Amino acid sequence: MSQVAVLTSLASALHSEAYSDLVITCGGEIFKVHKVIICERAEFFARAVRFSGKETGSGTIDLPEDEPSIIKLLIHYLYFGEYEPRLPEDDDRKGLCDVVSKTISENMELVEVPEVKVLMTAFNGLALGILKQKIKEHGWRKKE
Repeated sequence: MSQVAVLTSLASALHSEAYSDLVITCGGEIFKVHKVIICERAEFFARAVRFSGKETGSGTIDLPEDEPSIIKLLIHYLYFGEYEPRLPEDDDRKGLCDVVSKTISENMELVEVPEVKVLMTAFNGLALGILKQKIKEHGWRKKE
């Protein structure tokens, strides 16, 4: 069986919920998954199933503290080994910008500490490298 066929089968199993034997609940969302995939790829779930406390005695693991959208991305990653990072929604971006701005404002004095300057230089180089890679991947060019 080709790799494409295997991935197609996994996608089909995940989306149809056929033969699912474990339920993950999170914030009102219900994810019907397969122990053989989830437990093999994530030790957290393997332990939860193996030690069969109240969480898995009923075949359900409840994650009340987690964000459903993140759990959905995690499950996708466990099935396919990759995921599409997503940008926050506009409201979330504003909140994120506010948090970042506040954090920067509260810590401006640290910019002058020599060790922090070294770290900033290293991280700026890393960020620039990632940006250049994305520009190349997407074929973005300067407008002439």
